[in-house]
Amino acid sequence: VSELTALADSIMLLHKEKLRFKGPISVMIDTARNFVWRAILSEGEWNDKKNELIVSSLRADKGLYEIRIISDVRPELTGVCSVEPTLEDAYIYLVSQGDSK
Repeated sequence: VSELTALADSIMLLHKEKLRFKGPISVMIDTARNFVWRAILSEGEWNDKKNELIVSSLRADKGLYEIRIISDVRPELTGVCSVEPTLEDAYIYLVSQGDSK
């Protein structure tokens, strides 16, 4: 993904034979603004919630799971905070929005 941002100014996203986005990469990233959240969960919390969340990234370390969540509303998790979206977050956001329609 980082190579893409270095090589291209614009992007087109096709998903399930439909155009989901066409335009500058920065605009695509902006579409996910306010829909990306970060939380750190214990292993038990992660196991309880993992099937309910759209997760764009996961990093496990010493029994804790740092996750980035894609959601239209703030997830009801302790310590969750809004974060700046990445291109990967925007991709997952746009694809998940298309799937729900």
